[in-house]
Amino acid sequence: MALNIKNTFLKSLPLALLVLTTACQKVIDIDLKDTPKKMVIEAVVTDIAGQAKVLITQTKNYNESNTPDYLPGGKVSISDNEGNTVVFSETATGRFEAPALVGQASKTYTLKVEINNQTYTSSVKMPEKVVLDDAYITEEFLFGENRKMTTVDYQDPPGVGNFYRCVQFINGKKDNTIYINSDDYTDGRYMKDKLFYIADEDKGQEVIKSGDEIKVEFMSLEKSVYKYWFSLDMGATGENQAATPANPVSNITNGALGYFSVHPYQSKTFIVP
Repeated sequence: MALNIKNTFLKSLPLALLVLTTACQKVIDIDLKDTPKKMVIEAVVTDIAGQAKVLITQTKNYNESNTPDYLPGGKVSISDNEGNTVVFSETATGRFEAPALVGQASKTYTLKVEINNQTYTSSVKMPEKVVLDDAYITEEFLFGENRKMTTVDYQDPPGVGNFYRCVQFINGKKDNTIYINSDDYTDGRYMKDKLFYIADEDKGQEVIKSGDEIKVEFMSLEKSVYKYWFSLDMGATGENQAATPANPVSNITNGALGYFSVHPYQSKTFIVP
């Protein structure tokens, strides 16, 4: 792969110099080497039946497609701190489910994944549920115009470190913006968090408008899971382009990427007025 760079100058330079410099061409060879592939594990347990799922994929090199590379044949189980173990079934290649597994607040759950002669583990305690009181539309003045934004209301419990994540769907399509928050500076307050959604028309995203259907998922996270989403939002994008992009901080052992999240789940769906 080669990158051609041409030098150009102002027209006010002498003609001879202009000819010399504009005719100069430098070829830079960029040696993009393949890197060893890493395991990627995404595991979720909630307090709702049917939501316990684990996905196993692996990273790809720059010249490969963006289609996830699901890995078959893994063995997946989750145990709680009372000695109960649930073995997951592989329902499709690299996709594992345990529909009857329902997480309980204050219990610690340990994930175990065995694949390709390697073992990966993670332990997470499910936080207490913080009740989602409401989700609705407010208007914010952005980029010279009023724009509709979703707001979520909830009471943060005082004296306890709490971490939150929201996922928004607009007319059934997932908004890929990462919405996370902590109570580091708002402990015990009644919260009205705004989901600042910036539509990208180049990606087929439209502004929220009257008549749209909005679904908001609301989750209380354990700290290590919050750290994963925070680092994905900041570090993996170079923290607002100010640093070199990096992998998000995983809470899974043995060098695996991804996360294990055990959280209470709530959702609210409404039509934009």
